[in-house]
Amino acid sequence: MALRSVNSSTPADTKTRILDAAEALFIEGGYDAMSMRQVTSAADVNLAAVNYHFGGKEALIHAVLGRYLDPMNAERVRL
Repeated sequence: MALRSVNSSTPADTKTRILDAAEALFIEGGYDAMSMRQVTSAADVNLAAVNYHFGGKEALIHAVLGRYLDPMNAERVRL
């Protein structure tokens, strides 16, 4: 019998779940109100996963904002 992983998400899926959770919490309450505990709970990951992918709260919020700002800046530069 083969053992199945409890969390068989790929690293990209995990990163996306973390970003989605952080974005929703940031929209809901802002940076100061958003706790890493809330992010980990909403994304169903542990703190080590958040730190692995982003390094901390500040880098995480930069990545969340980058989802929107990077494409806008690329378009601005293209023009």
